[in-house]
Amino acid sequence: MIRKRKGKQDRTKRSAIPWHIYLTIGIGSLVIGAMACSLYIGNRVAVVYAPLVDAVMEIKYETAIGHLWLEEVITGDREENIAEVLGHFETALWYNNAMLEGGESPEGKFIALDDPQFRQENIITHQKIKELLELAKQRFQQREVSGIGTEIDQRYDALFKDLIQHADKIESRLQKIMRADISKFRQIQTALIAVVAALAVLIGVTMHAFDRRRTKDFQEVQSEKQKALDLAKFPSENPGPVLRVKTGGKIMYANDAGKALLDSWKTEVGNTAPEKWRSLITQACASEKGIIEEEGVENKTLLLAIAPVKEAGYVNLYGRDITDRKKAERQLQQNRDNLEVMVDRRTTELTAVNKELEAFAYSVSHDLRAPLRGIDGFSRALLEECADELDDTGKDYLSRVRAASQRMGQLIEDILNLSRLTRCQMHHEDVCLGAIVGKIAERLKEAEPDRNVNFVIDPEITVTGDSALLEVVMENLLGNAWKFTSDHEKACIEFGAKTEDQEKIYFVRDDGAGFDMTYSGKLFGAFQRFHRQDEFAGTGIGLATVQRIINRHGGRIWAEGETEKGAVFYFTL
Repeated sequence: MIRKRKGKQDRTKRSAIPWHIYLTIGIGSLVIGAMACSLYIGNRVAVVYAPLVDAVMEIKYETAIGHLWLEEVITGDREENIAEVLGHFETALWYNNAMLEGGESPEGKFIALDDPQFRQENIITHQKIKELLELAKQRFQQREVSGIGTEIDQRYDALFKDLIQHADKIESRLQKIMRADISKFRQIQTALIAVVAALAVLIGVTMHAFDRRRTKDFQEVQSEKQKALDLAKFPSENPGPVLRVKTGGKIMYANDAGKALLDSWKTEVGNTAPEKWRSLITQACASEKGIIEEEGVENKTLLLAIAPVKEAGYVNLYGRDITDRKKAERQLQQNRDNLEVMVDRRTTELTAVNKELEAFAYSVSHDLRAPLRGIDGFSRALLEECADELDDTGKDYLSRVRAASQRMGQLIEDILNLSRLTRCQMHHEDVCLGAIVGKIAERLKEAEPDRNVNFVIDPEITVTGDSALLEVVMENLLGNAWKFTSDHEKACIEFGAKTEDQEKIYFVRDDGAGFDMTYSGKLFGAFQRFHRQDEFAGTGIGLATVQRIINRHGGRIWAEGETEKGAVFYFTL
């Protein structure tokens, strides 16, 4: 609503700026200050320390590459381009000068640190690189007159190792300086954030995540540099055998593990490889593809990979110990063989059991039914031919005998049908359950047309399974629903489906007699009945048959019910 202005308004009565505006400004200032501090830290790390860390890694990398190439030049494995080799040492010297005096490179601008200890360590590194460069020149100049292991070689190797170790010390010192510098500014940031405790948590988490991301980026860069450095030292430090062999078969190089392999081949560096491996090397060079071969050495199994380097005229052999893996494979094969034997034995036992069951079913079908037919037949003959001589009690007894024999025959028939379910061959196909249920409902209505039962059927439900067996399932479930609603004047039987947890569930629901859930565990047992025979007829075998068919389809079945409020049978396929 807009208020109309009534004359001049007293300036002293104007509304003051709400307090929360000042609070918002204050909080915003603190947030900006804290963020600025964190950004300054990150920028300082990126501008000051990141180039220095890269420079240390470059010194180690260039020195290691120069060392490796010099060794290959001296041994004749590389073209004698000493200028290119010494260029790596000179590059390392340039990076050292940049750390001392500052400078620029493609990686960025170097800012010298005002730390006496760090500067002193760099001066020592500078001297060591210059000494290493001079020794490298001397080694190259005396490569033909001096042998391996001379005093110059020893001094050079000792100085190279000392230089790498000293570079590691510089890197550690640089990390320490960086952490101390960051810690100083973090104290300022913590003091700002502490003013507003509720907001401090959010800002702290944000800044921490920001810093972690920057640190992760630096670590990834360092990791790549370290990988390159490790690659230069790869052959000698590899626990597996590493060999270099000329295409003609002459062995040029072998690490410690490779020498052990050469001992098993009864050869050494400078001699030729065995005939088998010369043939494989020739094959690999001709195809320009790697070859993998297994080799047994002193109760061990090695996997050797031949990697041809065509332009260099040699191949590299890389080995890996696979003894444990081969042992596991043998154990697995033994277990597989034992399992096959066990499966065959169990199959034989199961076949024998099935034959015994078939024999038993045959005996039941033929041997037990004949006496029952005799009992029923003679009882009927007595009732028909001797009716005048029997009183009502005698006739009742004979009627009970006939009913019992007929019930016994039906039980035998149900047992046989149940046993056949486990032996019959299943034929999977697309089955329209809705259509099957519709046909069964029509048959039930035709059998008892006077009953008032409303069927609610989803005609579109289609499943995959054995059509004949699934029809038995639906006949039993709908037959039960029809039977247990017979005491109700009006009844409703429903067939449908629903989806729960991405699983399709089918159901048959009725509003009939229901059952007590206390005894639901016995519901699917053979010959289990919850009602008397004079209430609802049956043998108690139907639901056991249903469960067995559902199990054969890889599904499950369960039920829910309440006395005189109906029951619902759920199943999956």
